[in-house]
Amino acid sequence: VSHSRFLDNDYGLHVYSSGASTFSSAEVSHSEASGSEEGFRAEALSGGTARLNIQDSVANKNLYGVRLNSLASSVTEANIATSAFSGNSFHAVRVDASGGTTRATVSGSLISHTGLDGLAASGSGAKLVVSGNTIAHNDIGLAQDSSAVLLSTGDNTLSDNATANISGTIGALTKL
Repeated sequence: VSHSRFLDNDYGLHVYSSGASTFSSAEVSHSEASGSEEGFRAEALSGGTARLNIQDSVANKNLYGVRLNSLASSVTEANIATSAFSGNSFHAVRVDASGGTTRATVSGSLISHTGLDGLAASGSGAKLVVSGNTIAHNDIGLAQDSSAVLLSTGDNTLSDNATANISGTIGALTKL
C-alpha cells in the first residue's frame, strides 16, 4: 500500500490473521492514517501470524497510531521506520501480547504530542526495540509494563514528556 490516505475509520489499515497456519501481511509506505480509532493495526489469533511494515508514513489524531496484538500462540511482527506519530490520544505505538508473541522495531521516527505513552510494550510476549527516534511532548515517552521487553540502542532523543521520559525498565541493545 503506497501513497494512500486512511481517514476517519475504525481502523485505518488492519492486518488480521484469524487462525492456525494463517499468514497476513501488509507493506505501507508514504501513507497517512488520521482520525481513526487505530491508525494502523496488526493482530494475530489462535496460532496465526500477522506482519506489518510501515515506512515514511504518518499516523495522527487517532486513538492509537499503531496497535499490535497477539493472542493464544500467535505471532505479530512490525517494523516501523522514518515515520511520524503525532496527536494520538492514547499511544503512538502500542505493542501488546496476550498469550502470543508480539515483536516490533521503531526506528528513525518522530513520536510527539500523544495523550498517554509515546512508545509502549505490555505483556509477557511483547518485545519492542527502539532506535534513533525523537520522542517528545507525550505524557510518558517510553513505557514498559508487566513482563514486556523494551530495548533501546541508546540513541533515542527523549525530551519534554510531561509525567516522565521513561516508565518501567528499558534494556540496552548494542548497535554493531
